[in-house]
Amino acid sequence: MNVLNLEHISKIYGDKVIFDDISCGIHQGDKIGIIGINGTGKTTFLRILAGLEEADEGQVITQNGLRITYLPQHPEFPEGATILSYVTQGQKEQILKGASLQAKQIHEELIEEAKRTAGGLDEKASEEAKNQEEKEAGKLKDVIEELKVSAREKKGAAVQLVLSELI
Repeated sequence: MNVLNLEHISKIYGDKVIFDDISCGIHQGDKIGIIGINGTGKTTFLRILAGLEEADEGQVITQNGLRITYLPQHPEFPEGATILSYVTQGQKEQILKGASLQAKQIHEELIEEAKRTAGGLDEKASEEAKNQEEKEAGKLKDVIEELKVSAREKKGAAVQLVLSELI
């Protein structure tokens, strides 16, 4: 599948014909080289591909979303700029958009992990509450048993008291 097509491109400077009815396509993954002696239109060809210069005739068709970046033969860099910063200057918006999408994805993953963790914590808290209730119920049973023993003892003491009063 072609990512870039040139159809019937022509370019003339004054009386000099640079291109006359050039047509070609570039497939994704193609490696190309543009070779020729000085003044034959290599730079003009690249500038037309990059959309920096208009062809006199024909058209350049690119795949949707394709972005062509062009580094001139004799670049004039802004103060403090590097070659990398100059070449990527036009890509900053795409880089920021990509970083924003990545941050959103990471955020969503963290929320999902927090939900899974919270669900696990809810289960753990529920289990812990159940264990605590069982411990409390066990303590309550022990207290009730002690009260029963104490009541029997007191009942026995009360019966002895009544018997001793009667005797």
